[in-house]
Amino acid sequence: MDFDAFRQELRAGRLREVEAWYGEASFGSWYVVLEGRPRRRVVWDGKEHFLSIEHQVEGGWEEQWFVRDPADQTPAKTLAALARLK
Repeated sequence: MDFDAFRQELRAGRLREVEAWYGEASFGSWYVVLEGRPRRRVVWDGKEHFLSIEHQVEGGWEEQWFVRDPADQTPAKTLAALARLK
C-alpha cells in the first residue's frame, strides 16, 4: 500500500491530516489521523494486509470499518466509508 499516494488522495478529498506515521520496520504499516470530531484514523496493517478506519474515544481508538479484500483497499472506497461514518 503506497503511503504517500494514499495520503495525497485523502488530502484531495478535502480531509485535513493532523498526524501521520509510517513504519518500514513494521512491515510497511502506517496510519493517518484526520481532523474532526471525533478524530478518525486510517490504518494500514502491513503484516496482516488490512485497512481500517478508527475513531478516537476516551483512552484510545475504536474500529469502525475494516477491509481485507485488496479491491476494497482503495483511497476512493476509504473516502466513501469516511463520508458514511460522519
